[in-house]
Amino acid sequence: MNTIASDIKSGAAAHCYLYFDSNFERRQKTLLSLAKLASGDEPIIIEKGAKVADISEAVSAFYKPALSGETRILLSPATCTISVQGQNKLLKTLEEPPPNSLVLLGAEKADLLLVTVLSRAKKVWAEKDEFAGDLAVARQVLDELKTSRDVPRLSKTLPDKKQEMLDFVTQAEQVILQDLLAKNLSPITAAALQDVTIWARQRLNSNVSPSAVAESMLIKIVEVRHFTK
Repeated sequence: MNTIASDIKSGAAAHCYLYFDSNFERRQKTLLSLAKLASGDEPIIIEKGAKVADISEAVSAFYKPALSGETRILLSPATCTISVQGQNKLLKTLEEPPPNSLVLLGAEKADLLLVTVLSRAKKVWAEKDEFAGDLAVARQVLDELKTSRDVPRLSKTLPDKKQEMLDFVTQAEQVILQDLLAKNLSPITAAALQDVTIWARQRLNSNVSPSAVAESMLIKIVEVRHFTK
Protein backbone atom coordinates (compact mmCIF):
# COMPACT_ATOMS: atom_id res chain seq x y z
CA MET A 1 0.00 0.00 0.00
CA ASN A 2 2.81 2.43 0.88
CA THR A 3 4.14 2.30 -2.69
CA ILE A 4 0.79 3.22 -4.23
CA ALA A 5 0.01 5.87 -1.61
CA SER A 6 3.42 7.45 -2.16
CA ASP A 7 2.85 7.53 -5.95
CA ILE A 8 -0.57 9.15 -5.50
CA LYS A 9 0.69 11.78 -3.07
CA SER A 10 3.61 12.70 -5.34
CA GLY A 11 1.36 13.03 -8.39
CA ALA A 12 3.27 10.27 -10.16
CA ALA A 13 0.65 7.51 -10.03
CA ALA A 14 0.59 4.86 -12.74
CA HIS A 15 -2.66 4.54 -14.70
CA CYS A 16 -3.32 1.10 -13.18
CA TYR A 17 -2.20 -0.79 -10.07
CA LEU A 18 -2.63 -4.47 -9.29
CA TYR A 19 -2.53 -5.06 -5.54
CA PHE A 20 -1.91 -8.58 -4.22
CA ASP A 21 -3.18 -9.57 -0.77
CA SER A 22 -4.44 -13.05 0.15
CA ASN A 23 -7.15 -11.65 2.45
CA PHE A 24 -10.16 -10.25 0.55
CA GLU A 25 -11.55 -8.03 3.32
CA ARG A 26 -8.15 -6.48 4.00
CA ARG A 27 -7.50 -6.07 0.28
CA GLN A 28 -10.85 -4.36 -0.30
CA LYS A 29 -10.37 -2.01 2.67
CA THR A 30 -6.89 -1.04 1.44
CA LEU A 31 -8.06 -0.30 -2.10
CA LEU A 32 -11.00 1.78 -0.85
CA SER A 33 -8.57 3.80 1.30
CA LEU A 34 -6.33 4.37 -1.72
CA ALA A 35 -9.32 5.43 -3.82
CA LYS A 36 -10.28 7.96 -1.13
CA LEU A 37 -6.71 9.26 -1.06
CA ALA A 38 -6.68 9.71 -4.84
CA SER A 39 -10.11 11.31 -5.27
CA GLY A 40 -12.96 12.95 -3.42
CA ASP A 41 -15.45 11.16 -5.67
CA GLU A 42 -16.84 7.72 -4.91
CA PRO A 43 -15.08 4.99 -6.93
CA ILE A 44 -16.88 2.94 -9.54
CA ILE A 45 -16.69 -0.56 -8.07
CA ILE A 46 -16.64 -3.86 -9.93
CA GLU A 47 -17.97 -6.29 -7.35
CA LYS A 48 -16.62 -9.73 -6.53
CA GLY A 49 -17.67 -12.25 -9.19
CA ALA A 50 -19.03 -9.54 -11.52
CA LYS A 51 -20.49 -10.69 -14.82
CA VAL A 52 -19.47 -9.31 -18.23
CA ALA A 53 -22.60 -7.10 -18.34
CA ASP A 54 -21.72 -5.64 -14.92
CA ILE A 55 -18.19 -4.85 -16.10
CA SER A 56 -19.49 -3.21 -19.28
CA GLU A 57 -21.75 -0.98 -17.19
CA ALA A 58 -18.91 -0.04 -14.83
CA VAL A 59 -16.53 0.72 -17.71
CA SER A 60 -19.14 2.93 -19.42
CA ALA A 61 -19.57 4.93 -16.21
CA PHE A 62 -15.79 5.17 -15.84
CA TYR A 63 -15.44 6.92 -19.20
CA LYS A 64 -17.92 9.64 -18.23
CA PRO A 65 -16.02 12.65 -16.82
CA ALA A 66 -16.55 13.33 -13.13
CA LEU A 67 -18.74 16.44 -12.71
CA SER A 68 -16.60 17.51 -9.78
CA GLY A 69 -13.43 17.43 -11.86
CA GLU A 70 -11.95 14.87 -9.47
CA THR A 71 -9.93 11.84 -10.59
CA ARG A 72 -12.20 9.04 -11.82
CA ILE A 73 -11.50 5.74 -9.99
CA LEU A 74 -12.35 2.24 -11.24
CA LEU A 75 -11.91 -0.27 -8.44
CA SER A 76 -12.04 -4.06 -8.66
CA PRO A 77 -11.05 -5.64 -5.32
CA ALA A 78 -11.50 -9.23 -6.53
CA THR A 79 -10.32 -9.21 -10.13
CA CYS A 80 -9.25 -12.85 -9.67
CA THR A 81 -12.95 -13.87 -9.44
CA ILE A 82 -13.82 -12.33 -12.82
CA SER A 83 -14.15 -14.70 -15.79
CA VAL A 84 -11.73 -14.70 -18.71
CA GLN A 85 -14.37 -12.90 -20.77
CA GLY A 86 -14.78 -10.31 -18.03
CA GLN A 87 -11.03 -9.73 -17.73
CA ASN A 88 -10.82 -9.33 -21.49
CA LYS A 89 -13.58 -6.73 -21.24
CA LEU A 90 -11.31 -4.72 -18.93
CA LEU A 91 -8.33 -4.83 -21.26
CA LYS A 92 -9.25 -1.88 -23.52
CA THR A 93 -9.71 0.27 -20.42
CA LEU A 94 -6.29 -0.79 -19.11
CA GLU A 95 -4.72 -0.07 -22.50
CA GLU A 96 -6.48 3.26 -23.10
CA PRO A 97 -7.74 4.69 -19.80
CA PRO A 98 -9.67 7.97 -19.92
CA PRO A 99 -7.91 11.20 -18.88
CA ASN A 100 -7.65 11.99 -15.17
CA SER A 101 -8.40 8.43 -14.09
CA LEU A 102 -6.95 5.62 -12.01
CA VAL A 103 -7.65 1.87 -12.05
CA LEU A 104 -7.15 -0.10 -8.84
CA LEU A 105 -7.27 -3.89 -9.17
CA GLY A 106 -6.94 -6.46 -6.40
CA ALA A 107 -6.22 -10.19 -6.46
CA GLU A 108 -5.08 -13.08 -4.28
CA LYS A 109 -2.29 -14.13 -6.62
CA ALA A 110 -1.11 -13.59 -10.15
CA ASP A 111 -1.87 -17.09 -11.41
CA LEU A 112 -5.61 -16.32 -11.38
CA LEU A 113 -5.30 -13.45 -13.88
CA LEU A 114 -4.75 -13.17 -17.61
CA VAL A 115 -1.16 -12.37 -18.52
CA THR A 116 -2.45 -9.43 -20.60
CA VAL A 117 -4.00 -7.95 -17.44
CA LEU A 118 -0.80 -8.55 -15.48
CA SER A 119 1.33 -6.83 -18.10
CA ARG A 120 -0.71 -3.61 -18.09
CA ALA A 121 -0.60 -2.87 -14.37
CA LYS A 122 2.03 -1.86 -11.87
CA LYS A 123 2.15 -4.77 -9.43
CA VAL A 124 2.37 -4.22 -5.68
CA TRP A 125 2.29 -6.80 -2.90
CA ALA A 126 0.69 -6.22 0.49
CA GLU A 127 3.34 -5.75 3.13
CA LYS A 128 2.05 -8.73 5.10
CA ASP A 129 2.22 -10.99 2.05
CA GLU A 130 5.14 -9.37 0.29
CA PHE A 131 7.84 -11.75 1.44
CA ALA A 132 5.63 -14.55 2.74
CA GLY A 133 6.82 -18.08 2.21
CA ASP A 134 10.28 -19.45 1.62
CA LEU A 135 12.06 -17.37 -1.03
CA ALA A 136 15.41 -19.08 -0.43
CA VAL A 137 15.42 -21.16 -3.62
CA ALA A 138 14.42 -18.27 -5.86
CA ARG A 139 16.94 -16.01 -4.13
CA GLN A 140 19.74 -18.55 -4.56
CA VAL A 141 19.02 -19.07 -8.26
CA LEU A 142 18.74 -15.36 -9.05
CA ASP A 143 21.90 -14.58 -7.07
CA GLU A 144 23.85 -17.38 -8.74
CA LEU A 145 22.85 -16.06 -12.18
CA LYS A 146 24.74 -12.86 -11.41
CA THR A 147 28.05 -14.70 -11.83
CA SER A 148 27.23 -18.09 -13.35
CA ARG A 149 26.34 -18.64 -17.00
CA ASP A 150 25.68 -22.35 -16.52
CA VAL A 151 21.98 -21.96 -17.26
CA PRO A 152 21.36 -25.63 -18.19
CA ARG A 153 22.63 -26.78 -14.78
CA LEU A 154 20.64 -24.16 -12.88
CA SER A 155 17.48 -24.87 -14.86
CA LYS A 156 17.65 -28.52 -13.75
CA THR A 157 17.32 -27.35 -10.13
CA LEU A 158 13.93 -25.77 -10.88
CA PRO A 159 10.57 -27.59 -10.57
CA ASP A 160 9.51 -29.88 -13.41
CA LYS A 161 5.80 -29.66 -12.59
CA LYS A 162 3.56 -26.83 -13.78
CA GLN A 163 2.11 -25.65 -10.44
CA GLU A 164 5.45 -25.84 -8.65
CA MET A 165 7.08 -23.86 -11.45
CA LEU A 166 4.27 -21.27 -11.27
CA ASP A 167 4.98 -20.98 -7.54
CA PHE A 168 8.69 -20.46 -8.30
CA VAL A 169 7.81 -17.67 -10.76
CA THR A 170 5.74 -15.95 -8.06
CA GLN A 171 8.61 -16.29 -5.59
CA ALA A 172 11.02 -14.83 -8.15
CA GLU A 173 8.68 -11.85 -8.57
CA GLN A 174 8.76 -11.26 -4.83
CA VAL A 175 12.57 -11.46 -4.73
CA ILE A 176 12.68 -8.89 -7.56
CA LEU A 177 10.32 -6.62 -5.61
CA GLN A 178 12.39 -7.09 -2.46
CA ASP A 179 15.55 -6.07 -4.31
CA LEU A 180 13.80 -3.05 -5.84
CA LEU A 181 12.59 -1.83 -2.45
CA ALA A 182 16.06 -2.35 -1.01
CA LYS A 183 17.41 -0.31 -3.95
CA ASN A 184 19.55 -3.25 -5.08
CA LEU A 185 17.81 -3.10 -8.47
CA SER A 186 17.10 -0.18 -10.75
CA PRO A 187 13.43 0.36 -11.68
CA ILE A 188 14.27 -0.34 -15.34
CA THR A 189 15.90 -3.70 -14.53
CA ALA A 190 13.11 -4.63 -12.12
CA ALA A 191 10.44 -3.87 -14.73
CA ALA A 192 12.30 -5.91 -17.37
CA LEU A 193 12.69 -8.85 -14.98
CA GLN A 194 8.99 -8.69 -14.12
CA ASP A 195 8.26 -8.87 -17.85
CA VAL A 196 10.27 -12.12 -17.93
CA THR A 197 8.17 -13.60 -15.11
CA ILE A 198 4.97 -12.54 -16.91
CA TRP A 199 6.26 -14.28 -20.05
CA ALA A 200 7.11 -17.42 -18.05
CA ARG A 201 3.65 -17.53 -16.47
CA GLN A 202 2.01 -17.13 -19.88
CA ARG A 203 4.04 -20.01 -21.32
CA LEU A 204 3.28 -22.27 -18.36
CA ASN A 205 -0.43 -21.49 -18.56
CA SER A 206 -0.24 -22.36 -22.28
CA ASN A 207 1.02 -25.81 -21.18
CA VAL A 208 4.57 -25.39 -22.43
CA SER A 209 6.91 -27.86 -20.71
CA PRO A 210 8.04 -26.48 -17.31
CA SER A 211 11.63 -27.56 -18.01
CA ALA A 212 11.64 -25.63 -21.31
CA VAL A 213 10.17 -22.57 -19.60
CA ALA A 214 12.72 -22.83 -16.78
CA GLU A 215 15.74 -22.76 -19.08
CA SER A 216 14.34 -20.00 -21.31
CA MET A 217 13.39 -17.91 -18.29
CA LEU A 218 16.92 -18.08 -16.87
CA ILE A 219 18.44 -17.16 -20.24
CA LYS A 220 16.13 -14.13 -20.45
CA ILE A 221 17.11 -13.06 -16.91
CA VAL A 222 20.80 -13.17 -17.88
CA GLU A 223 20.05 -11.10 -21.00
CA VAL A 224 18.06 -8.53 -19.01
CA ARG A 225 20.90 -8.04 -16.57
CA HIS A 226 23.39 -7.69 -19.42
CA PHE A 227 21.41 -5.11 -21.36
CA THR A 228 20.13 -3.04 -18.41
CA LYS A 229 23.43 -2.52 -16.62
